[in-house]
Amino acid sequence: MVGADIYGFSRNTTEELCRRWIKTYGISTQLLIGRGVMVSPVLTPGAVTVEAYFPAGNWFNLFNYSNSVTATSGKKVMLDAPVDTINVHVQGGNILPMQEEAMTTEAARKSNFQLLVALNDSGSASGEVFLDDGEEVEMVGKGG
Repeated sequence: MVGADIYGFSRNTTEELCRRWIKTYGISTQLLIGRGVMVSPVLTPGAVTVEAYFPAGNWFNLFNYSNSVTATSGKKVMLDAPVDTINVHVQGGNILPMQEEAMTTEAARKSNFQLLVALNDSGSASGEVFLDDGEEVEMVGKGG
């Protein structure tokens, strides 16, 4: 598996690391992307709620920032799951770069970015972004 920070492991993950995430936490119905984006999809037809596990912290709903989950330690929460919505939460302390959708990398490079800054309890946040130039196959590390 290559690409985004699948299951919360930095860089490229492996099937073994994904199995360990599922085995350790007993979670096979959610996806942690990077260190701070939690996707909790509905996997049962007709369901209007979904049970989601949240690690410690403040987690803000990506589509309704006032709808948040606070966990002092890991906890399970029952979330509303309307048919037209997917539950995506951003953990406080993260900066999430967002961009308009596009069909190609070239078209995406022409659209503006927005930064979603979800502050932690200390009032700080951090994040990283990779800009795909559409030419190079490898990602360039920090500093160029």
